[in-house]
Amino acid sequence: MKKLLMIFVINLIILNASYAQNKVSNEIKQIDRYVKTINRITRKQKEPNLIFADISQTTKEKWNKFSSTKSLEKFMEDHEVDIAAYVWRKNGHIITSKFTLTSQSGDWFTYVNYYFRQNGRLAKIEFEHRTFYGSFVALQSFYFNEKGKILKKIIQYLDLYTDKPKTIKPDTIDKSYLKTDVYRKANNLPFAFLLSKK
Repeated sequence: MKKLLMIFVINLIILNASYAQNKVSNEIKQIDRYVKTINRITRKQKEPNLIFADISQTTKEKWNKFSSTKSLEKFMEDHEVDIAAYVWRKNGHIITSKFTLTSQSGDWFTYVNYYFRQNGRLAKIEFEHRTFYGSFVALQSFYFNEKGKILKKIIQYLDLYTDKPKTIKPDTIDKSYLKTDVYRKANNLPFAFLLSKK
């Protein structure tokens, strides 16, 4: 009897673990489908709804709103801009914000795409860091559930010139370049205070 009970408990644990794993896997697939839909919208629309840039040139950010990509480019002719953010909306809600970060020397570039659900909660972050130091590309993906908990994190390294997989020794990377801010809600974005301004 005890043996049968033990087998039943073990099978129940396995079944629950399998169910939880399938639930996470299905949620990740659903997020990926949603991200593909958003990417189709951004490709079709081309010009983002909103454009922002940190114009401070210091550690204390000073975000400014621009009327178009052309107006930002014109501003950049006379000013250094290390961080720019491009925002797309659907039905008045932010669905994605794409950040571009660079060093003044141009030795590295980082692109961070934040994908938000219609309720404003973060669904996914796609991160790409390209650097001449070590000649590699770091790609990271972060998946989030409705409550803001990370479901899954993926990281891979590619050769900067061939885009083929590359083995990177952890001690050769400055980990600070692989970190990114996590905005679990669209209204937590660093320029959110400018969203209501005309």
